Amino acid sequence: MINRYLTAWSLSQPNLIAETKTSQIFMVSHKNGKAVLKILTDLGKQVESHSIAALDHFNGRGAARLYRTDREALLLEYLEGEDLSHMVKHGNDCQATIALCDLLLELHNIQGPIPENIPTMESRFASLFRRASDSSNDFFYRAASIAEELMTSSSRCVVLHGDIHHNNIIMSKDRGWLSIDPQPVVGESIYDTANIFYNPDDSPEIVESTLRMTTLSEIIADRMKTSKERVLKYAFAHGGLSISWQMDHNENPERRTRIAMLIESLL
Repeated sequence: MINRYLTAWSLSQPNLIAETKTSQIFMVSHKNGKAVLKILTDLGKQVESHSIAALDHFNGRGAARLYRTDREALLLEYLEGEDLSHMVKHGNDCQATIALCDLLLELHNIQGPIPENIPTMESRFASLFRRASDSSNDFFYRAASIAEELMTSSSRCVVLHGDIHHNNIIMSKDRGWLSIDPQPVVGESIYDTANIFYNPDDSPEIVESTLRMTTLSEIIADRMKTSKERVLKYAFAHGGLSISWQMDHNENPERRTRIAMLIESLL
């Protein structure tokens, strides 16, 4: 299939750089220089439809540019720099959080109609709500209750990236910090900050700290013009959802549970 896109989209020098359940990812040469070609698997065609809608909506503002798509493949802007996790790991966690918030403010202030096929928060949290009603574990009930409270009290809802974490924010030498790989949802801006309390994923010595959680919540609250409590509630609710997702796929939720419980201790 790669040859089809090399011809149709005038690409050359393909180099396979990753292969996942949802796509084959190639570095290619393009009229704009280097680009990323994602050829979707059958699963990817289902999953990435929402991502394509979000990239269309963002239109290169705060996100990698989508050059072309035929719903079976995506041609994307190549970002050459390091991701935001490097800043965290080199002792600049606060600066990284500010950069992340500023990027989200750019994404969330994009004008225009919300694409019809982007999921709602209610559908995003379906796994947690189902588990809360079926499980005897009170943790899921508490997380689901807070999620429902937050959704009920949300005011302005926008297109969220939906999977913001440090590895999905990459430096462009020409355009600054940009996001990649959205898994969008329509919801309140603050939800897009929830995932960073659990990341960088490979740095438990940084992440599993109530001092860090408190500091992040204060920075986010100031930058995003909300309350520290609301930031922490979204982080806890998202933790409950993430744990439920892991259990859906028979994965070990121990690490996420540990972090979510630390966040809950601050509420």
